[in-house]
Amino acid sequence: MPMENPPLTTPLPATAASASNQTNTSGSQPQPLSDENRKLAKTFEELWKSARLDERHRDHFDPDGTLYPGPWSQVQAQIAQVTDGTIVVLLGGRGRGKTQIAVNLIGRSQMALRYARYTLASELFRAVRDTQRKHNGEDRSEQEVINSYSCPKLLAIDQAHIRGQSDFENRTITEILDVRYAYKRTTILISNEDVSKFEEAIGPDITDRIREHGKVFVCDWPSFRDAAAIDVKSKYIGSEAFYAAMAAREKAMREPEERLVAAILAEQATERAAKSAT
Repeated sequence: MPMENPPLTTPLPATAASASNQTNTSGSQPQPLSDENRKLAKTFEELWKSARLDERHRDHFDPDGTLYPGPWSQVQAQIAQVTDGTIVVLLGGRGRGKTQIAVNLIGRSQMALRYARYTLASELFRAVRDTQRKHNGEDRSEQEVINSYSCPKLLAIDQAHIRGQSDFENRTITEILDVRYAYKRTTILISNEDVSKFEEAIGPDITDRIREHGKVFVCDWPSFRDAAAIDVKSKYIGSEAFYAAMAAREKAMREPEERLVAAILAEQATERAAKSAT
């Protein structure tokens, strides 16, 4: 399995580097939100909560990789360009920013009003296994729980190497990844292991799927925590740039659908006209 660290050649997005770190230094009171921005803010907060993200990662939310420039932001830019349905693997020691990269990409997806989710591998397996235990109050079927992990546009599975190597776990994760690939949903697998130990932990089935339609990044750079420890916290969420980006991404998603609907209506009108003429 050729799981090599690709060269970090993708340039960072050409965005204003200071946009995500602007603060109000004029002493004036912040302007009240418009109705549109209030609606966008509510939607984003609901999506953020539904993603089950650790709030500590919110302090360093950096969707465009401009607040903490470095090798992690270059990898993030490359992942943002991958084809839907790709299995992305982030490998490396603790503190390299792997989870923060995933959180930033989940937030980018949410800013486009798409459902994305974060989970630990152990939590995923436990949720599916709990459907078989009636005393725990779980009223969903096993398939319903598997579907809940198959549906998000982006799913990040942290500590993917922590597994019991059981047939149940192998079948569960393989089914989820197969469904996600079929429906062009990107999955990020995160692990502290090196390549060989990761392959051994996830097994041959997942290894083959990564070989077929995956992309692997070995995060062997200096600690991201040292970079994030400086007295800089993201002010992006709630900034003018944040609302402008959300509105732009919402429009980019809506316009193709509107064009499709318009084309269908035009075709139907043409058919009706042709029938009337006869």
